[in-house]
Amino acid sequence: MGKHLIAFVLAAAALGGGCVGGDAQPQLHITDIEVTNEVDTLAGALDMEVHLFDATTHEHLGCSGRDEGMEPVDVSDVAYGIEAHFVSATDGFRMTPDDLIGHAIEVQVIEDDAEPCPVAPGVDDDVVGISPVDIGAFDLGQTLAFDDVVALRIAIE
Repeated sequence: MGKHLIAFVLAAAALGGGCVGGDAQPQLHITDIEVTNEVDTLAGALDMEVHLFDATTHEHLGCSGRDEGMEPVDVSDVAYGIEAHFVSATDGFRMTPDDLIGHAIEVQVIEDDAEPCPVAPGVDDDVVGISPVDIGAFDLGQTLAFDDVVALRIAIE
């Protein structure tokens, strides 16, 4: 009977079921955003993106845009509660908190007029705000404010 129980536990762990294997992995995501002084004269509705860069090397790590959950963010001076994730700039797959390990982080909030995420911002994109961020702010789920970014909450939870 013991080997059947072990086989069941291993199968459940492989499927991620039940309480075997512990809690789900923490996710890196945006839960709240509000910007001000931004108008898109080309399309009418804003096309907001949040980009993560290595603050030291300026390597583009990843971003969140329309396809990642930023679609509802259409106008300035409105607080949006959203569920947006980040995708890697290198492979387009969903980013995890581990992807940020070893990087000093710079956040860039962009109103996109050119290529969509996961492409880095271009010269035709409007910068709403740029700020270095201690990754601890993501762990704590702190709401950030900088430049014309009234509120931005990026959380690891």
